[in-house]
Amino acid sequence: MITRMEKKRQRGNRQAWLKRMLMAAAFVLCFLYFIFSFGRLHYYNYLEQRNLAAVKEENKQLKQKAEMLRGEKKNFLDLDYLKDYARRKLFIMDKDEVPIRIINSPKEDVQSGGEKEETDKNER
Repeated sequence: MITRMEKKRQRGNRQAWLKRMLMAAAFVLCFLYFIFSFGRLHYYNYLEQRNLAAVKEENKQLKQKAEMLRGEKKNFLDLDYLKDYARRKLFIMDKDEVPIRIINSPKEDVQSGGEKEETDKNER
């Protein structure tokens, strides 16, 4: 039979084993917590770096566009450039200029008109 002393010793061994298991479990949980915390921080850092790279690229493009616009601004100080720009983009003319409009030749109009009629017939 098992004596009282042996029972106490077995109970003590079980308690020591339980304490060691709880300590090991606590250590593993703390370790996992720190791993996931730092992993999450590194992931957020990665996302911020990627975002920063996109913003830097956009900033670079905007600086180039600003430089181009500064050059265009200098060109607008030249009166001849300004007149040419107004003619090309805004269709503004001087008082002495006569507007001339170039239209397609009658032959091209007939061909394009005939094609339109054929496409109208096909659509019906």
